[in-house]
Amino acid sequence: MPRPVHVVSLALALMLSGVAGAADEPKDNRKPVDVDIWVIRASTKSKDISPELKSFADKLKQRFKYTGFRLERKIKETVDLGKTLTTSLTGGYQALVTPKAREKDKGAERLALQLQVLKEKEKKPRMNIEYKLEAGAFQPFGAWDLEGGDVLIILLSAK
Repeated sequence: MPRPVHVVSLALALMLSGVAGAADEPKDNRKPVDVDIWVIRASTKSKDISPELKSFADKLKQRFKYTGFRLERKIKETVDLGKTLTTSLTGGYQALVTPKAREKDKGAERLALQLQVLKEKEKKPRMNIEYKLEAGAFQPFGAWDLEGGDVLIILLSAK
């Protein structure tokens, strides 16, 4: 029968090894992730572009073939690695963003994320993708249908 001192010693050793393991993990991998989502309504009926989107307009026009881009809202949240941020977008859509890992690639920081976009009352996600973003850079996703022939586009950034 093990003595109580040995059991306590074993428990203490296991706890300390767990703490040491966490201390060995790179600080960046424990740091929360700042997630930015810009919700955009794109249209072919307008050429108006929200002032905040002027620097993205050419890229958005080229990628999505729309002429008007209105910023509907900005979402800025902080989430821990491995946890999921769930947020409403517009038009019954919802985004789920899960930061998976931080990586260094040729000196640049990249974040591996899972992005799901869901539409209310639909069982299958409109998008379910794992993607690596350069930290702080915006990446466009979308062209999901909205009322009146407009579409939803999101700009996603994480750092």
